[in-house]
Amino acid sequence: MIISLNSFAQLQVKEGSFKHILNDKIDETYLDGNEIPMALIKISTENFSEQEQLRLVFSGNRETQIIKAPTTGQMWIYISAEAATFINIKHPDYGTYKYTLPEKLCDYCVYEMVVQNMQQLKFGYIVISSKPSEADIYIDGIHYGKTDNIILDGLTVGFHELKLKKEDYIDFVKTINIKENETLEIEEYLEKKLYSEQNQAHEYVDLGLSVKWATCNIGAKIPEEYGDYFVWGNINAMEDDGPYLKPNYPWFESAKGNPKFDIAAAKMGGKWRMPTESEMFELENYCKWEWTTQNGIGGYLVTSKKNSNSIFLPAAGYASDKRKYNVGTEGYYWSISYSSDNSAHRLYFNEDCVNCDVFSCCSTYLYLCVRPVRE
Repeated sequence: MIISLNSFAQLQVKEGSFKHILNDKIDETYLDGNEIPMALIKISTENFSEQEQLRLVFSGNRETQIIKAPTTGQMWIYISAEAATFINIKHPDYGTYKYTLPEKLCDYCVYEMVVQNMQQLKFGYIVISSKPSEADIYIDGIHYGKTDNIILDGLTVGFHELKLKKEDYIDFVKTINIKENETLEIEEYLEKKLYSEQNQAHEYVDLGLSVKWATCNIGAKIPEEYGDYFVWGNINAMEDDGPYLKPNYPWFESAKGNPKFDIAAAKMGGKWRMPTESEMFELENYCKWEWTTQNGIGGYLVTSKKNSNSIFLPAAGYASDKRKYNVGTEGYYWSISYSSDNSAHRLYFNEDCVNCDVFSCCSTYLYLCVRPVRE
């Protein structure tokens, strides 16, 4: 199936460019002839010369006033905010384009958008398929249908963000480079999510802190079970007969809540994620820690100083080269906060101390347990 992206007028508003500039207002003296408050839309242009820009004309279904910003080169439109629904953009060489406003304008608010001269743009093509098929296609946040050897005709030259989404599968995100009159062929294999509905409904405890803490480790069914062990940033758990695993580092993107790196987000889905270093520090300092045994398993009963709710953290030790160490006497738990030099922040405790300050880091190649949190 072919979807044409350039079967439009020579003028158009760039997809996703219309935005409400929060915390910015115009003076309340800006009223139209009927004393109705106005809003300001700051318009930038792409692929217009300065002389071509001066020939643009804007009108709408409400009173408009147009000025050229003296320093930015933008066109500024003051428009009656009440009941304004569209803007007509007209140029003597490139025709007329009617742009429907995507939201109701508020009094004295400031917005921005970009008007493009499509006649001057260059285009390429992209063919997209996925396994499994029927994944939703998003390019730069805009939905363009589903994968099934789909051809997108007329994508502008340059870099774009491609995202494929399918229920029960991890979102695939990639930066693509479109070249003039060339066809980019993409076939991607989507990775199935590793969590179940049961995991999403995992119980949690509100300790009166900034996040809620799960009652069990990932891979455990009850609080005193140790659960699974992971190297940092790798969502695959250690297996006695499985391969040796390596850490995964988010060099150019955020790890928090990202199912490519965040073990809790990948395994459990929903709002679950791994705790940050600061959230572990909060757990240490705003809770009372009491060493105890629960069903014969040593660990800490962690009780909130704010509301007296508690969780149990078993002393699960750690693993290296698929061998477990200090089980029953020490606890090591990953945070999502990467440090440097192949190390990441973690929570550590033994019967005599609890320590998760800024120096509490260890090698990302070690296998530690994970206790998830959620907002």
